[in-house]
Amino acid sequence: MNASPMQPLRVDGRGSCAIVLGRSGDSGFALTEIQQAYWVGEQGELPLSTPACLYRCYFTPRLDVPRLGLALRALARKHASLRLRILPEGLQQVCEPPERIHVPVFDATHLDADGIQLRLREREREVESMLPPIDQGPQFACSVDRCDNGFYVHLRVRLVALDGQSIRIFFADLAAAYRDPDSIAASPEMRFEDFVRARREARQSATHQRAEDYWAGRLAALPPAPELPVRRREEIPSRSRFERMQITLGDQEIAELQ
Repeated sequence: MNASPMQPLRVDGRGSCAIVLGRSGDSGFALTEIQQAYWVGEQGELPLSTPACLYRCYFTPRLDVPRLGLALRALARKHASLRLRILPEGLQQVCEPPERIHVPVFDATHLDADGIQLRLREREREVESMLPPIDQGPQFACSVDRCDNGFYVHLRVRLVALDGQSIRIFFADLAAAYRDPDSIAASPEMRFEDFVRARREARQSATHQRAEDYWAGRLAALPPAPELPVRRREEIPSRSRFERMQITLGDQEIAELQ
């Protein structure tokens, strides 16, 4: 069989994870430095501008899609950063928890093994188009491909809402919420907004100023920065490409290294 476009069984809008959000009355708060970099990358105005997104695909022989939607809603209610949106002026605003989340399911039962692999590669390339706009939020989306022997669950998250540690928390909480949506605890007492503002206040403290003055005084004695390869602006591609590479060592290779 030849691969053909999958037909959506339940799709809202562009076929992405359909979510109805309320709007918070908060006027917004500042982005962190890395969030600012991600926001600039989303706008495509500079060379190598590339949206920073995380994509994960999981196969499961059985799946309760409504339960998955409830788990995602529980996750969004707990973690405010998943509900943020970036305002045009460069501030972030947290929206109210979602009223509901619908996970679109696409029928892939007509595809053979080669067709499934082709579709999975296409799903990986669709990460940005399946996410809601960054100025609307939320910053994640989920869809499912149903095949003959199970389901492929596709999860997409903008890294403007997560860091390395919170990625682990995201997937651990999602698994727990799928088992029992009521098991997810309430939001932490300290919000991400509180952390950002406390961090800014700490930089205005006398302790921070003393540290800054110390290192400013040492700049002249520190070794220079390494020389990096330079390319002419016209040689720089418009977008970057990230590839994940991994290697597995056998017992003998590990023993040799030791």
